[in-house]
Amino acid sequence: VLVEEKETRAWDLFDESAVEKEHLADERPAFNKTVKLLKLIVYLSTFGIVLLCAIVSKGTLLFMTSVIEKDRKFKPCNISRMDRDETYFVQLSEEERHSWIWCLLFVFFVPEILSAFRGARLCIFKRYETPKCTSFAMVFFMESLHATGLFIIVFIVFPQMDVMVALSLTNAVCLVPSFLNAFCSWNSQNDYRSWLNNILCLSVIVGQLSTFMWLVNYVSLNIPMYSLAVVSVICISCGWWENFVNDNSPRCLKILKEDIGESKNFIYLFISLWKIILIFTLVVIYMFANGDMETFLRHFPTSFDRHNLTATWPYTNERDGIPSTLKPPNRVTMVFERTEPFFPNNSRNSRAGFVPVLFLR
Repeated sequence: VLVEEKETRAWDLFDESAVEKEHLADERPAFNKTVKLLKLIVYLSTFGIVLLCAIVSKGTLLFMTSVIEKDRKFKPCNISRMDRDETYFVQLSEEERHSWIWCLLFVFFVPEILSAFRGARLCIFKRYETPKCTSFAMVFFMESLHATGLFIIVFIVFPQMDVMVALSLTNAVCLVPSFLNAFCSWNSQNDYRSWLNNILCLSVIVGQLSTFMWLVNYVSLNIPMYSLAVVSVICISCGWWENFVNDNSPRCLKILKEDIGESKNFIYLFISLWKIILIFTLVVIYMFANGDMETFLRHFPTSFDRHNLTATWPYTNERDGIPSTLKPPNRVTMVFERTEPFFPNNSRNSRAGFVPVLFLR
């Protein structure tokens, strides 16, 4: 009876299907090579897509920040049929400037809205943990610094910088995590791996600080603007402190990270909304300081309509010794069919040396 019972226990037998599959895969080397090749193609494609999206997003951000400075002048494009001369320049209207500021606000708001929506969905349909007061306060403080740094660098620092200088400054937004990583990963043992780890940690810190050294020596920035750039970068880098806390970190940081990880959905449900309120409040204060707050808020519905452009050139007068090549063009080709040139009467102003202006409607 015992023998028959052992023979009928088919469910308790060893499953040899996994071994058979391994033998089957070994018998098809072409299939294995094809799978590896496909994995390599997927890895490279994903890397290329992420890199391309990062370049496009960073370029778009720098483009938007370069047009929000008040009273900034730009060289005209070739499509206007003007000479590529520094004597001609184009100035955006206040409405156009406000529309780009709203676009930057939307760039900030959309990720935070999605984060708040995700946190609300997970908290409603799944079980969540409530954080400790210290954990919530830590996240609140760091994320507030992160949002404040983003506001300073996007709305104050970048508009007054050259685009290439601003692009180089974006490489130094990991300053605080680099010091935290060196502090947590430093190894005092006298072996090859420890020395290599310490050298890499120090090289990361030097790489972050080299950007500021380059700004001091080769870029002409006034002291207040340089100070704002440093403060904004430090504040931005505070947002990624959690990623560099490991097993070698102090016990208090590890406890904070564990508690935040268990209750992250609940925390960021409120932190995301707070960051939206904070950034919008800072932008309103910034516009109030520039005297544009009322226009900025009241004309929001019309901010994305067609706006005027102002093309300006020096007045030409042979008696003043100005060459005739600087005369305004007789004909200007507009970008849009609805655009019309308007030449104001500058006969009085021209005698006094004022600058003629062409309004592009």
